[in-house]
Amino acid sequence: MSPTLKISALAFVVLSAGCAQYRWQKAGATDADFNREMYACETEAARTFPPYIIQRELKAGYTEPSTTRCSGSGSTQGSGSAVVRNTSSICTTTPGRYVQPVIQTVDANVTKRSDTAASCMVARGYRRVKTN
Repeated sequence: MSPTLKISALAFVVLSAGCAQYRWQKAGATDADFNREMYACETEAARTFPPYIIQRELKAGYTEPSTTRCSGSGSTQGSGSAVVRNTSSICTTTPGRYVQPVIQTVDANVTKRSDTAASCMVARGYRRVKTN
């Protein structure tokens, strides 16, 4: 099985998974019939909607603010515009750092491929039935 079909099959399984379990059913169809028809449907879906890999930004990058820390002693005398500061403080400013954005790489066609394969199976007489 080609990598594209493996991705399609995996995507189909993941997207169709949930709380309930389902399977394809067609009166009189054997497992070999199902496998052959599913392969044909997945192949057609992969031809119609090949993988389209995109990068999606989940969280934007940003720059943290700089910080200034002072140590030592200082005094202030006066009030209003006649304030005199007498300090022996030492201040250190650390520049802000850039935090990279969070990027996710996804196949933008995975849902279209899965839906196309499912439509193909329905057109071939299969239906999805709940197993539990």
